[in-house]
Amino acid sequence: MADRKITDLTALAAGSQATGDLITIVDVSESAAADKNKKMTVENLFKGIPGDVGIGTSAPSQKLHIFEATDGDVGIRIQNNDGFAELEVDADELNYNADSHVFNNQADSSEFMRINSSGNLGLGTASPDSPFHVKNSANTVARFESTDSIARIVLKDSSGESRLGTNGNNITFHTSSSETERARIDSDGRLLVGLTSARATKASASIPSFQIEGTGDSDSRMNIGRNSNADNGPEIHLYKTRGSSLGSNTVVQDDDFLGTIGFYGADGSDLFARGAEITAAVDGTPGNDDMPTRLTFGTCADGAASPTERVRIDSSGNVGIGHNNPPKQLSLAQTTQPTIALYTGSTIRAEFNATSAETSFQAIQIVRSLSMLVVRLKVRLSASTAVSGCW
Repeated sequence: MADRKITDLTALAAGSQATGDLITIVDVSESAAADKNKKMTVENLFKGIPGDVGIGTSAPSQKLHIFEATDGDVGIRIQNNDGFAELEVDADELNYNADSHVFNNQADSSEFMRINSSGNLGLGTASPDSPFHVKNSANTVARFESTDSIARIVLKDSSGESRLGTNGNNITFHTSSSETERARIDSDGRLLVGLTSARATKASASIPSFQIEGTGDSDSRMNIGRNSNADNGPEIHLYKTRGSSLGSNTVVQDDDFLGTIGFYGADGSDLFARGAEITAAVDGTPGNDDMPTRLTFGTCADGAASPTERVRIDSSGNVGIGHNNPPKQLSLAQTTQPTIALYTGSTIRAEFNATSAETSFQAIQIVRSLSMLVVRLKVRLSASTAVSGCW
């Protein structure tokens, strides 16, 4: 069969060629060809050729079938003066050889994906600066989905691996290849360390946002440290506002609780029983850079369901034991007979108490000698009578 131009091939009458005929195209740049500058598609190239086209095979199974009878690679090269790209097959592996690989939208030629010369894959960016770089104006730029109930991403380096996963609406954190869960953020935004479900304390609706639970020393403790060449140390801050939105600075009021540290124990059914508490509360009228505060300590008596205040330090620095409004630097109050006992070691050396028949104390002086403890008292029984003594 004679060599023919593309225009000749498309003009051949149907039936004049047979499947398996070898057609050599040699004259695609002939100056006399009026269509030489037109774009040539695969469809136009083989238009008029009946059946499939085979290169190296007389039994093509596709529109274009290239066959290499040896074990060597077989491919296609596309080249211009600036460079080339190749598509090769090695066994069942398809190799695409080019300096960069760009995938565009057919409709408007906008770029969808690129693999640059460094091997970085970019989605939505023409200059990926990491092995996988996704750029998009949407809030969600990537989605990893599993048809199972659990989905995880493995992060691995030369010494080990960790996993970030999802279980329902929970985010889970795992270490080592054993997939041991170390922490999770549950569907309500609570951070749980050592737990897979949050536990309530104080009441069934009181579920803290941060929980740590373990079975030993190391997994049931929390350390906060500071290393600096200064006198400041680490701090824990508890704060309260009267605002109803995040970031509010609405001023607090007298008797508002600024923060509480509560101590709970399991009572056999739940963790609602508070055994003790330390509370800071506003103790006066607050103002700009002015926050009068009292500190109270409470413990729960045997048989009681909640703590009772035992000690108070008010905004003036006065200490009250059993007294919620201490008028002096140290005030001791009790409904029956308040008592102060003095010990050396486990041995009682002196005891002082007041009954309802006694009125006020004016002075207590404690003097310690080498061999004994001496207490000097002065008690005023009435406006004109005072008794003093030394023990």
